[in-house]
Amino acid sequence: MADRIAVLLLPRPVEALERREEVEALLRAPGVVALEPGRMPAAKGGRRARAQAGRLLRRLPGRPAAVVVFGEREQALGEALAQRVLGECELIAARDTTGLRERFARLGVDV
Repeated sequence: MADRIAVLLLPRPVEALERREEVEALLRAPGVVALEPGRMPAAKGGRRARAQAGRLLRRLPGRPAAVVVFGEREQALGEALAQRVLGECELIAARDTTGLRERFARLGVDV
């Protein structure tokens, strides 16, 4: 089985985030990856989001245990990713990054 990872769906590049330091700290963990909008055009939902999720899953360095959505535009893609890994992936709205590292660890992500 592939390594369990946490995927952060970011609304803008890490450097432009208000909570940059928090996100950078999460990204230091070997099992955490981020997808920025330049590499991830917004999928509005439905078929497009499901297709995009399928393409992303083939390119990710592991199997998502958690998908963290940082903005509304990323919600449809986050839902589609979590559905593709049905029963094995938790969808998380990132209103606050407090406790995410512990949550990832409980889900089997290398943090």
